Order: sequence, then structure tokens, then C-alpha cells
Amino acid sequence: KGKATEYERAVFRALSALVGEDRDTEVAVDRHFELLKEFPRDLMSLKRAQLLCFYVGRPDTSLKFVQQVLPENQDRNYIYGMLAFPLLELGRMDEAEIAARKGLAINKNDFWSQHNMCHVFQQECRFREATEFMESCSPSWTSCSSFMFTHNWWHVAVCYLEGEAPIRKVMEVYDQNIMKELDRSDCEPAEVYVNALGLLLRLYVRGEIGPAKERLTPLLDELKNESIWHAEWLLDLLILWALSSMNEVKAAENLLDSLQSRVSSMDMKRQQVMQKAIQASRCCL
Repeated sequence: KGKATEYERAVFRALSALVGEDRDTEVAVDRHFELLKEFPRDLMSLKRAQLLCFYVGRPDTSLKFVQQVLPENQDRNYIYGMLAFPLLELGRMDEAEIAARKGLAINKNDFWSQHNMCHVFQQECRFREATEFMESCSPSWTSCSSFMFTHNWWHVAVCYLEGEAPIRKVMEVYDQNIMKELDRSDCEPAEVYVNALGLLLRLYVRGEIGPAKERLTPLLDELKNESIWHAEWLLDLLILWALSSMNEVKAAENLLDSLQSRVSSMDMKRQQVMQKAIQASRCCL
């Protein structure tokens, strides 16, 4: 401890509020503000702070984090993607587009600014422009994580779907650019499944039940594998939907029971917060 630098101590303080029985979101947020006030060039900690805000539904706080450190990072492309995202969440599309374009002007291969530009196109129903833009950017995604790589392609597929392109175009993206990510030796399967299932659900509710079920069938054994459960709530909800829609009722019930057990072990404050998630989970069966 005595050999730790001031920066290391600040990071440790921020992280310690996110782990263990005493973890506290409010404390973690406050400590990240303190950390970034002292070390405004630490974009890794900024990203962690924004992820925390995203998962607790606080885009206004996420924006404040970026605004706090923006003056010291105006030369860095990634800051503008991080500025654009909370603006998107707050519905401030014009400002989000300006921010994303600033990031791309510095580095056209900034995949986070690319992602946020696609959000703007989608919001404005510029679906053809969105698919053309994202497909032109796709060669730069090779360094992305499995989640970000498949998520960007998920956006392409959704824009094809919303733009009333032939369904085969959507399925080509699913088959060739989402599921093939599982072939990577360093792939995290859960990161792929959250995008794959999210796309299949959109197909299902639009009446494309056949193509959706055809692609769900080879996934069932893996979705029943408890090792991928509880990576995040969205994935659990999607797995519940997939299992129940394919009449894998027992497996779906086991997952729901496991979710309810996890929530019951939380303190009362967190249990209250998670009740809507449990209600949504029950609706999947």
C-alpha cells in the first residue's frame, strides 16, 4: 500500500465501491468524479464510470462525467464518442451527431463514434444511409471485442430490417457476421449471444417466426448451459424468451428460479430495484 502512487490509490478507491458486500453505486459515482477531477486524461476510468451510469439508467450523470474531462481531451477522438452516447440516450440527436462527427474527423476508424452515428441514422429513419455507412466502416472492426463487433453488425441487420430490405439480407448478417464470431479463439460466447438473440427476437415479433426458430434450434444446448447465465440481465431475459419460445419450459423455469434466488440474496434496497427485472423475466415464460 505504501508504494502505491496517487493515481493507483484513486483508482483503488473508485473500484472498491463496486465490489464486495459494501458496494454502493452512489459512492462509486462520487469516487469516479473525484478520480477524474484529479486525472482527467484517464479515459479508461471514464469509460467505467459511463458503463456504471448506463446500467443504472443515469445518462445525465454519464454526460456530466464527459463534460468534466472534455477540456483536457479535445485532441482525442474517443472522447467524442463517449460524449455522443449519453446525448443519444437523452434524445439530443443533433448534438450527438456533431460529437460523433468530431470523433470521426480525428479518426475515421473510431468504432464508438461510428456506432453512435448509426444510432443517429436509425433515429432519423435513414436506414439505407446507416447500412451503407456501417458496412463501409466494418473493415475497421477487426480489433473490437466480440460484443462490439457483433453489436455493430447487429445495428446493420436492424437497419436492414427496419428499412424493409429483403429478409435474406438480415439473415446474411446474422449468419456471416454475428454467429461466425464464435469461431474466434478469444471469443466470449455470451457477448455474441446477446446480439444474436436480440436480432432473432426482433425477427420473431415481426412475424418472421420460421427463420428465427430455424436459427434458435442449434443454439438451444448452449443456452441451457448454466455457465453463460447471469453474465448480464439482458442476456438472461433473451435466453428466457428463446427457451420458452422453443418449448424448453423446464430449462426456462430453472433460469427464472436462479434469477429469483439471486435477487432474494440481495439487500432490500437492491431487491426493490430488481423487481421490475423479475417481472419482465416472468413475462418471458
